[in-house]
Amino acid sequence: MPGPNKNKIRQDSAIVLDWYHDPRQPGESNLVKLINLKARVTDQRLQDVFTAHFPPQIVFEKSNTRQPIRSYLLDFTRHTPRDFIQVLTHIRQFAPTQENPLIRRHLAQDQILSGLRNYSINYFLPEIKDELVGYYSGEDVEAAFTLIGSLRKREFPFKELEAKAAGQKQYGNLDLAGIITALFECSAIGNIQKRPHGTTYFTFRYRNRNSTLNLDDRLILHRGMWKALNLI
Repeated sequence: MPGPNKNKIRQDSAIVLDWYHDPRQPGESNLVKLINLKARVTDQRLQDVFTAHFPPQIVFEKSNTRQPIRSYLLDFTRHTPRDFIQVLTHIRQFAPTQENPLIRRHLAQDQILSGLRNYSINYFLPEIKDELVGYYSGEDVEAAFTLIGSLRKREFPFKELEAKAAGQKQYGNLDLAGIITALFECSAIGNIQKRPHGTTYFTFRYRNRNSTLNLDDRLILHRGMWKALNLI
């Protein structure tokens, strides 16, 4: 609620629920700790779900690079308990049956990717669409995602999106700036900034609640939507 003493209350007598954690230390994330605590309710011997059931890294064959499994899975979320639990729930559907509960087998990378595809299509994209309902009609939300998907790009400038819409009558009444702003607010879209020394900086609201959208910077879709929009 608005008020002149919000920061005083926050600092003196409030608990801030912020699940985001430095992705360079994914093992320290409270989301990872949450999953392990939930798992121990049914299996007290289990110390770490990710060590027991996942490979340590995901391998990207095209680029010959690797990413630690915890940070890779977190990248598909907005660092909320709901998102992260859904990631693992959808992956679990592709896990092999454990004939002997005392012997734990790692998921294969293909099984993980199948689960993430399922998560993207059946959970993440519908979840983002639901967050726009109330701001825009269902028809406008569907049209906006059809337009965004038609670019076939994970990242793009806002002007390119405007140009694509201008050439097609069905998008003529869309409030593109407003829709992109709403998507930024729910962390479905972020900004990409190229720094002078050559590094790339990504801005998402879930990483910093004080972040603001800049339509002059390039836009990037959240990784959780890529598979649903056929961008992989």
